[in-house]
Amino acid sequence: MKVCNLIHFIQSIPHAKTVIPQILTGHEKPETGSDEVGSLNFSSKPQAVVLGGAFDLKTVEDLRAHVNKEGMGNGISWLARGPDADARLGPAGPVYAIKAAECVKGVLTRLNEQETLGKDKSIGTAASDD
Repeated sequence: MKVCNLIHFIQSIPHAKTVIPQILTGHEKPETGSDEVGSLNFSSKPQAVVLGGAFDLKTVEDLRAHVNKEGMGNGISWLARGPDADARLGPAGPVYAIKAAECVKGVLTRLNEQETLGKDKSIGTAASDD
């Protein structure tokens, strides 16, 4: 698996509802606004949408349903912060961010090895061993 590439960083639900369907088309450069973090390379469709602690599982489910309603959610793996994240990753801070990134990379690597990356229809949690 090649190194994971952060394409775009989103900080709000309304922005996510607008931008994620655009990004998943793989050919349209969305309005990035002030969230100019990531490669901003929208030339190919991503294989996964990874959402952090600001997005609880209910919000992730709602966002995924919205994206699917737009017809863009097929063939995408969704990862969300697991309910055990605090216990596994420790308190917020620089070490938390590093551990969270390692966890996400581990889950993406496992999905790739299982040949389900970009195909999984469930919402996985990036902080669990499941």
